[in-house]
Amino acid sequence: MTRAGRWRVGVVLLVLLGLAVRVAYVWGYRRHVPPTGDAFYFHYQANLLASGHGFLDPYALFWRLQLSPGASHPPLWTLVLAVAPAVGVTSFFAQLVWGCVLGSGAVAAVAVAGREVAGPRVGLVAAAVSAVYPVFVMDDGSLLAETVVVPLVALVVWACYRLWRRPTPWRAAVLGALCALCALARSELVLLVVLLAVPAGTALRRQGWRPRLAVSGAAVLGALCMFAPWWAYTVPRFSHPVLLSDQLGVTLATANCAQTYGGRLIGYWDDTCETEVPVPPGGAVARDTQLEHVALRYAEHHAGQVPAVVAARLGRALGVFRPAQQIDLEWSVLGRPRLPATIGLFGYYVLIGFAVLGVVDLRSRRIPLAPFVVVLAEVVVVSMAIFGQTRYRDPLDVALVILAAVGVERLFLPRGAHVLTRRGP
Repeated sequence: MTRAGRWRVGVVLLVLLGLAVRVAYVWGYRRHVPPTGDAFYFHYQANLLASGHGFLDPYALFWRLQLSPGASHPPLWTLVLAVAPAVGVTSFFAQLVWGCVLGSGAVAAVAVAGREVAGPRVGLVAAAVSAVYPVFVMDDGSLLAETVVVPLVALVVWACYRLWRRPTPWRAAVLGALCALCALARSELVLLVVLLAVPAGTALRRQGWRPRLAVSGAAVLGALCMFAPWWAYTVPRFSHPVLLSDQLGVTLATANCAQTYGGRLIGYWDDTCETEVPVPPGGAVARDTQLEHVALRYAEHHAGQVPAVVAARLGRALGVFRPAQQIDLEWSVLGRPRLPATIGLFGYYVLIGFAVLGVVDLRSRRIPLAPFVVVLAEVVVVSMAIFGQTRYRDPLDVALVILAAVGVERLFLPRGAHVLTRRGP
């Protein structure tokens, strides 16, 4: 068998390991848990979509008996999840298993990204880590959009390095499309379109502005092609523009109130903040607009507290501010079990250490770090603007897994066996 063949076999075995770990987690921790929160939304919206009802709002249907379009979340995860009910898999537990199948595919995506960054051994190490990393395992067993965020972010990293090594409009279009798919999974990831797709032309080193503009234009076009179907669906169905989702007001309101500007929940969120706002006439649009206005007004009137709140948000997301309390909060609010979450927290700290070695190694080999810097910037900006939550850190965790794999190779391979993998355009 060729070396490439052995590499593929190794990846397949690690994918199967990742699937086994995820199914074991769901069986041990989630088989008797009913859908709540975002999982409730995705589970029932996927079933409704597979039944031919379109993207309906499950909350409005089950709580107010209203048939109304739903765009509280972008559509990609609902679309992927709807494959299960389309073939008769409609129960929550069965869809959790389907999420495990999808999530195990992230192992292969991380392997491909790691190989593109620094070689096949790095790809295998990154795949092995992602197969058992508790943070990824818990997300894949929760029926949340992070199941597709992890492989998509890995593929964005892969596309960035392919574009860097040989810039072409086609590769730029692929990068733009992947960045847009990330945004269609979690709306805040639209920052990847802005920070990676739009400036894609900078990959053309020592060339004029016209080829650079062509590459950037191809990346933007690739992104627009992904966005267009969702926009075509939402424009005739909503009375207001819905580019990705319409949950901004609710999100801001639950994170900007007295409960989250001090005390034990500083930097986190509290759904009672939303319920305390009077319901205006005019339906969901008026409600979301009022929530956004109340949240921004509260932040403006308490500007002196904002720096501490923003620091707490970022600290929670990065696991450095009240991490034990964060585990307890996510257990009570999101149902993330304490033991896997605690193991995941310490695993995250270990990844940081190896990732630092990986950064040093890539710098010494003159391999650019721009995609990883952008992912870090996205997580920092989103956490500071919204609130601190572990699953918002998933794009950064993908970057850490790949960088840590580079660090592991640097630390444990003999110096003479270390092969430079830079491949210029």
